[in-house]
Amino acid sequence: QWYGTRAGTKDTDGNLFYIGMTDQFYTYTMFMMQGLWAVHVIKGILSVPSREKCVAQIDKCLEEDKLLTDYNKQIDNQAEYMERLRQDTGHPVCLKGCADMFKGWENDKHEDILTYRDKTHKNLFTGVVSPVLTKPWVKLLDDSLKTYLSMEYVEYKGAQTNGHINGH
Repeated sequence: QWYGTRAGTKDTDGNLFYIGMTDQFYTYTMFMMQGLWAVHVIKGILSVPSREKCVAQIDKCLEEDKLLTDYNKQIDNQAEYMERLRQDTGHPVCLKGCADMFKGWENDKHEDILTYRDKTHKNLFTGVVSPVLTKPWVKLLDDSLKTYLSMEYVEYKGAQTNGHINGH
């Protein structure tokens, strides 16, 4: 819920939910968890802390945001936030393992923006490694579902580190 924390900002007295944030790694999952949290409040399952506690938490988060100077810190921060939402709502699925995958993905992007989509990843829930494209992603000019499903893939047989699959 939103409270104005700076002079001149309007205060909705905690009667407005803000869902979403900029530069997300968890994207849709975060929207889902925030929505679940808001529904729990609306249904009376969760209580919103006092205005003073909310403002103090907002101020703390704004200060912590200044320390998020690289994507590893941003990913860890979002993983901690997702875990707080999960614990608040009692959601059964812990997503902490995603942080290692996101870090690997970001490392791949920084290594080579044109080839990071060619990397394979291990599914957090099934343990299955995604297949390898037989053609570099950047050369796939048709992104239709029909083309994607008709493509040939090869089974990945490489090494794994920290839940992220390197090379292929």
